[in-house]
Amino acid sequence: EGVRTWLDTGLSGGASNDVKVRLKGNLNDFPFPESKGGGLFQVTARVTDGVLEYANGWPRMENMDGDLTFRGRRMDILLRDASILGAKLAPVHAEIPDLYKPDRVLSINGEAEGATTEFLNFIARSPVLDAIDRFTENMRAEGRGKLALKLAIPLAGPRDTKFTGTFQLQNNRIEVEDLFFPAEQATGRLEFSETGVRVPGVTMSILGGPATLTGATQRDGTLRLLLAGRVNMDNFRPATGALLAQAMRGSTDWKTTFVVHKRLADIVFESALQGIVSDLPAPLAKSASESMPLRVERQVV
Repeated sequence: EGVRTWLDTGLSGGASNDVKVRLKGNLNDFPFPESKGGGLFQVTARVTDGVLEYANGWPRMENMDGDLTFRGRRMDILLRDASILGAKLAPVHAEIPDLYKPDRVLSINGEAEGATTEFLNFIARSPVLDAIDRFTENMRAEGRGKLALKLAIPLAGPRDTKFTGTFQLQNNRIEVEDLFFPAEQATGRLEFSETGVRVPGVTMSILGGPATLTGATQRDGTLRLLLAGRVNMDNFRPATGALLAQAMRGSTDWKTTFVVHKRLADIVFESALQGIVSDLPAPLAKSASESMPLRVERQVV
């Protein structure tokens, strides 16, 4: 009954003009588990323009084209095409290995490719947003990416859904409200689950200089990220109106640390300014070989 109820609400749209039913064996043994043998229960349906509301709080799948199969105690949905919030999905496999288990779990594996803005929209309208401490909430992007997502949904308690996913950025332009300059040519992988996010390494260009983003959610739930790179003052000067920058030349390494917890972000920018020549009056004058540690702290709510 629990599975029938889920199907009534989960498969909320679509049609099929190709349904096949096979029933064979002693009905006392229905649905004929494979361990007993001697019987067969199988239903296959070609679904077109289907809609699947697989769990509360997650964006539904639409425009589904694929096959729904029941065989014995098992259910499989294999989709050749589908979409979530405009992002194209293909392929997608959903399964319930044992429909008769009290603790039955719906597993969904899918891949999607499309504009990064579509995936940011997916994150914003799913439980992923809170799991990553709303890390992407103020982010805007131009470019494309690929998403691989796995869900394990207990039908008796969908709130306990487990998920893992990876998102591959492909040469994106990214803007974040709390950063002064956009990131260009961002390429790399973001990994996420219900316990947090991990960034093994995303390479990018900021003000024409190379930069890399790494980090992960810590055991206490805090998200800690490190953005490190190198900047040339010839690129920095036109991008800022700061008068002090007009008296500097050369290039230097820098790093910015982000610590995000419960929507509160602590941002710390640091640079030794080694490699920068300053023609400012003392005590701000320096040669390229000298260090002059610079630290800027900011807190964003």
